Amino acid sequence: MGPQEPACAVSGRATPTPWSVLGRVALVAATVLLAETVLFHAFLYVYDYYAATQVISLAVLGVGLASAVAGRLGGNDRLCFVICALGSALLLGGLLAALMWYPVLWLLGALTVGLFFTLVIYVVRAFARYPAGEVYLFDMAGAGAGMALAEAGYHWLSTEEILLAATGLWLAAAGLACWRARQAWERHVRASVVILLCGVAWLGWTQAQRDVLNLFRHLPRAADYLDPTKVFCRYEPDQLARTYDSLIGRIDVIRRESDHGVAHDGYPNDHFRPNESGFYRPFDIRGTGPVWDVRVLYGVVDRPRVFIIGSSAQGIVKTIKYITPTNRITAVEINPGVVRAMTEDFYEESGRAYAGLAPRVGNALAVLKETRARYDIITLINTHTSRSLSHPGPPDYLHTVESYELMLDRLSDRGYLLLEERVMTREGRLALYRQIRTLWEALRRAGAEDPSRHFVIWEWMGVGMKRFYPWHERLYVSMIVTREPIRGEFGRAVQRGLDRVLKRTSPTRVVYHKGREEQGEYAELFTMLERGSLWRWEGDGFDASPATNNRPFLAVSTRETPRLNRLLGVTALLAALVCGFFAWRLMRGERAGRTLPLGGFNVLIGFGYFFIQILLMLSLQNVFLGATRSVAWTIGLMLVSSGLGGRLWRRVGLGMLVGGIAVTGLLSWWMPNALLLTGQPRWVVNGVSVLLVALLGSFLGGFFPRGLERAAAAGMGSRIPDLFAINSAAGSLAVVLALWLGVKVGYLSTLLLALACYAAAAWLLPGRPRGGAVTS
Repeated sequence: MGPQEPACAVSGRATPTPWSVLGRVALVAATVLLAETVLFHAFLYVYDYYAATQVISLAVLGVGLASAVAGRLGGNDRLCFVICALGSALLLGGLLAALMWYPVLWLLGALTVGLFFTLVIYVVRAFARYPAGEVYLFDMAGAGAGMALAEAGYHWLSTEEILLAATGLWLAAAGLACWRARQAWERHVRASVVILLCGVAWLGWTQAQRDVLNLFRHLPRAADYLDPTKVFCRYEPDQLARTYDSLIGRIDVIRRESDHGVAHDGYPNDHFRPNESGFYRPFDIRGTGPVWDVRVLYGVVDRPRVFIIGSSAQGIVKTIKYITPTNRITAVEINPGVVRAMTEDFYEESGRAYAGLAPRVGNALAVLKETRARYDIITLINTHTSRSLSHPGPPDYLHTVESYELMLDRLSDRGYLLLEERVMTREGRLALYRQIRTLWEALRRAGAEDPSRHFVIWEWMGVGMKRFYPWHERLYVSMIVTREPIRGEFGRAVQRGLDRVLKRTSPTRVVYHKGREEQGEYAELFTMLERGSLWRWEGDGFDASPATNNRPFLAVSTRETPRLNRLLGVTALLAALVCGFFAWRLMRGERAGRTLPLGGFNVLIGFGYFFIQILLMLSLQNVFLGATRSVAWTIGLMLVSSGLGGRLWRRVGLGMLVGGIAVTGLLSWWMPNALLLTGQPRWVVNGVSVLLVALLGSFLGGFFPRGLERAAAAGMGSRIPDLFAINSAAGSLAVVLALWLGVKVGYLSTLLLALACYAAAAWLLPGRPRGGAVTS
């Protein structure tokens, strides 16, 4: 099963396909999609978004290599399936073991390529030996089932349990294939499978009882190849209290000396304490206010209406509950694991932090749009933008000009956004300045005469610190951004609230409040914003453009992205070697005039297909709520629909298909987000998204089989596996290149480049070979 599956549909014979073969094809197809989703999720947890995206690249490479090799394999179907089943089981188990004990990227990458190579060989052989229409139907049904399994599996199982269950499933499949043993090798396989299944069953039982396979418990804490800021590098295995795994993200709750820590996808995110007030005292010994929380400026409005974006865990929930009644608080949390922990499993341990709160699970921007209410405080304190693209913070779409405009529009006349960021490096400082630049632009678009008069920024150090350290991990920057200029009575109320903040902890300092306090680089930043030039940090490669829905990577604050550049370089080298080898095979014994157009066609559509797929995976995270869920739904929908399109649009001209791709591609990128921010019901937004992605995928699927048909008609049927491998190698590179382009030039430019690839491919595909034979 490949990303544009009708590849093998050009062959096929009249021999009826046995039901056993069709069932195995569906099983393989479901496993491919499930494995791609689960491994993306695991790599995101152990490493970061870069490594997770590379899983898709490696999977595509494995599929292409399998398709190039499988057609040349002999032997009977049952032997082939047994080899594939045992190989897949061993590789799945090997991946789980490597993730736990030795998760170096080169080993994980090799095992991932091997897994998809082993899985896909059987399906390719089935396409070559049986009627393509029958095999194709079950292949697509299996892909759809894999998407459903990924969605449903995480409601009951964790990543480790899904990998273990898949290993057992493939061992059982190998055993069933040898159930009626006729040869000695079958009896040996059956005996081995029974032994291995017993071991898998025992591991499953112990995992269910004691969670012994949890990655947190086994990952090497001192390994220099792991990010030292990951939570499992900081705590011991016995400190893990509970893991909540889902397609939206993985939540770990860790026992600490006086509280519990909460981590999201391996990164520390929040904490909670057993007493009702937690760290934040319910009274101030100086008599200046009822709350001891340096992060929260309050008192501007009595009993304020508050909208919390990212309730997170304890967060600022307890503080907000002290300054306003719970019926005036709306809280939204994207991850259901957080809500379950705080309302059920750790309700008492958290000091009943969520008592009376009733947080909603979903997209905060959509909820904010639906309410049509005005809020006195909208807080993003627990949705730090994070300081690296690969460090998973909140969804990127929360911190764009368009999102900030919506938030400002939902504020009351005396309302303000309340934010907090952590600045630990020079890149982090520049990312903060880019965030301020984005907020300033949102105010300007909203009609503010002097956006600088809408900001108050203060810095403070964490508990126990005696003086300021500019790059310390415990340096915090808090900020309010108001709907109206800070002046008159409103300005005096803000100042009174600010005075209370400054008395609560030490050291604390106001770094920007126009007309009152303007310090250092903050003063320079706002002066340059008012003058329309951010020349000051050009030497640092500062990216002065505001984050937008087209290019939402706010945390990428510099023009250079070294880690992404290195990943792109490694992938390009690997793809070039594979593509070069199969291009050489393709050219042997053939005239360049026959092979070059077909080779170029497959390279172009390989790039175009994955440019669009990765673009949609990124841009639809706000619809599907989470990176992993977006992967499952986008890849699954495009895989199934491209397979259908390969048969549905067989007689439609490629030029018309390019037009269909252009229209549906633009709509798929733009319309779901637009509907989400117009307050449409969630089922409408999801339905439109699924329909558009499926329709787009069907148009994309009309290209790949057309090229193979032309190759077969030109007498190059034996070269089809090489064309498939070239297409997959190009797609493998395109996965990483699409991410790089999204960061550098934005989604729209990446989409236009994909359209250009398909237009060029439509022009390049020959209608007749040079020799004059008709190929269409």
